[in-house]
Amino acid sequence: MRVLLIKTSSLGDVVHALPAVNDAVGAGFEIDWVVEEAFSEVAELHPGVSKVIPIAWRRWRTSLFSSLKEIKEFKRELSRKHYDICLDSQGLVKSSVWGLVSDSDSRVGFDYGSAREPLASLLYHRKIQIPKDLHAIDRQRELFSQALNYRFRDELDPGIKMPTQAKRQIFFLHGTTWESKRWPLDHWRALVEKAKSEGLDVLVSWGNEFEQLDAKKIVVGSGATLLPKMALKQLAVRLSESQIVVGVDTGLVHLSAAIGVPTLGLYGPTSIELTGCRGPRTENLKSASGMEAISPEMVWSSIQKLGVLTS
Repeated sequence: MRVLLIKTSSLGDVVHALPAVNDAVGAGFEIDWVVEEAFSEVAELHPGVSKVIPIAWRRWRTSLFSSLKEIKEFKRELSRKHYDICLDSQGLVKSSVWGLVSDSDSRVGFDYGSAREPLASLLYHRKIQIPKDLHAIDRQRELFSQALNYRFRDELDPGIKMPTQAKRQIFFLHGTTWESKRWPLDHWRALVEKAKSEGLDVLVSWGNEFEQLDAKKIVVGSGATLLPKMALKQLAVRLSESQIVVGVDTGLVHLSAAIGVPTLGLYGPTSIELTGCRGPRTENLKSASGMEAISPEMVWSSIQKLGVLTS
């Protein structure tokens, strides 16, 4: 059975869909995936995805007139192949509209009370109720299983297979657009100092100019390595080479967990019950008092408890 999946963004949401995609592929479904062009490489990491169809709505909406040619080509792409089901697991009005363009027998998605934007459900043939108090990964798995009528195993598997040749290095993911999710730079620097004293190489990445400025402040004079800007697939490889990844609530932290790298997520205001890091070797460190209340000593203690550092 051919399924057109619409799960476009953001990075964390795309990663959260991977276990559900893996369930469906394991149950024998053929999956083509519509995803924002910036995150298409994440969908491509799953070997069972038949085709990745990039969409550039974030770019198109800034200038719809000049983007008309690309939009028309995207619409033609959706109609070139017949699908038994179009599954919108994004739950937004814009994603439900793209489903209308597809050549599919049935459009399925969240019901009025379950969708992020309730009006999106008006464009589905089948509407599925999924509790909002479930973790984002579990919501995706439940939606897929009910939409496609199969049962999934309790075991969570994102389906990404990457070589595991861990070097003696620790990877820091400090970047976030939310001020309330940022961990203080002096805390990062103190953690660099501790890691270096233990003989670990420290890698620090960045994704935009603001993050680059912060990254430079973290690494200057500390002996840490500032990585160049890189594509998601390249970054995934560097993450997979690390003994542990430490990061704030960001999509890259969820990607690290999905790859199977030991991952420590630092959380302030975000609910770890709904969107916390999930994986076989993953821990979440949360402070209700704010990110500054999570000390470098607390982080290092959590790293040690994970038991992943080797000499």
